[in-house]
Amino acid sequence: MHSYSPFFETLHDEKGPTGYLGGTHCSILRGVSWHDHLLRPLPKPSYLDFGIIWDEDHDERVVDMATGLYFNGLLAPVLFLGEQKASLT
Repeated sequence: MHSYSPFFETLHDEKGPTGYLGGTHCSILRGVSWHDHLLRPLPKPSYLDFGIIWDEDHDERVVDMATGLYFNGLLAPVLFLGEQKASLT
């Protein structure tokens, strides 16, 4: 399975469009977090799973944004990131 970052484990990865939604596909990544979903510190780390919903061009720059959020302790409340036409949701 493709590794997008040394800081996240890839749990699920769709390489190309699936279904009938116009080219979207997703990946599920896992990291370790010391914060809960309200950004409160945890006494011990927990897994942080989040999804990336890609458009047809699979622009991997969204992983750089996720890494930036992760390094700044802001990724814990995120359930998914959406990438479409070089914009992030």
